Amino acid sequence: MEIQHNILKLLVLFCFFSFVVEEVEAQQDPQYTQYMYNTMSVNAGYAGTGGDFTATGLYRTQWVGVDGAPKTITFGLETQAGERVGLGLNIIQDELGPSNEVIWMGISHTPFLLA
Repeated sequence: MEIQHNILKLLVLFCFFSFVVEEVEAQQDPQYTQYMYNTMSVNAGYAGTGGDFTATGLYRTQWVGVDGAPKTITFGLETQAGERVGLGLNIIQDELGPSNEVIWMGISHTPFLLA
């Protein structure tokens, strides 16, 4: 009896959301395969950890020759600004089918000890 009651609840919820929701959109995150060169896009805490000024440019494409194929372009700048401050700028252009996104990220971090 309990199982039938739970199934009935799920069926009612499914029907409710089927009629209420008109449109559902999904998101596609930019593809990163060159992690060792693209650390700041994945983890902003890397900005300035190398101690030098660094400029990085990456280009990634997939399914060459197919219309709407994924393409990601990344440009990043990072430097250490002072003894314990890292600064960075990341610009990412991601294309997938009809979607075209440009993402600008300004990054600042200060490491601190927890113990």
